Amino acid sequence: MNLINFSQMLSSKLCHDLITPVGALKTSFDLYSTADTEDQSQLFELAKQSADKAIRKLIFFRAAFGYSSDSHFASFEQTKNLIQNFLAINKIDLMWDQKNPLIEPTDISSKMPIYGQLIANLIFIFSEIAPAGGQVFITFTEGNSQNIHLTLKGKLVPLRPIIITALKGLLQESEASSHVIQAIYTRMLCENLKANLEIIQQERTCLEFFISLGV
Repeated sequence: MNLINFSQMLSSKLCHDLITPVGALKTSFDLYSTADTEDQSQLFELAKQSADKAIRKLIFFRAAFGYSSDSHFASFEQTKNLIQNFLAINKIDLMWDQKNPLIEPTDISSKMPIYGQLIANLIFIFSEIAPAGGQVFITFTEGNSQNIHLTLKGKLVPLRPIIITALKGLLQESEASSHVIQAIYTRMLCENLKANLEIIQQERTCLEFFISLGV
């Protein structure tokens, strides 16, 4: 895909996702000076909530899509906190596998700075299909094979077929748009990491991603 087109589509997608909280923040301040005391209190609270959502999204986007020598995925704990703070925007609870030690290095945890962006991008997809909240379960398998299993449960909006096609790497370049570009980026991460992504979909109640890592 043309790099300029790819950058434009991804930028458009991320800006679109930031418009809602930033727009609500601006509206709150626009109305504040003409509101009565009670309404001012409500507008101030709305501004605080909107600013918090915008900041959480910006931090997550920087980690999931950006580049920094100071990785947000330096450890299991940092990765968990980043994902937890982002999912809280949509009232999605995170159930993080605690069977793996968070202090002693393991095959997966030692490479979390590499795999973290892929996990974050799959979490991003989860957040878009759970408008009523839900629960995300992340478990890790180590040993002869290294796998990451992500499950979303709740009242879900079915994952669109074009997103599934993009995640499988079967999307034609002519079908690319800002609506599907994040799934394309996720597929690119899989290919770069030599990770195999399986999609196990149960419409309305559950969506599962299973990652076999190329370690």
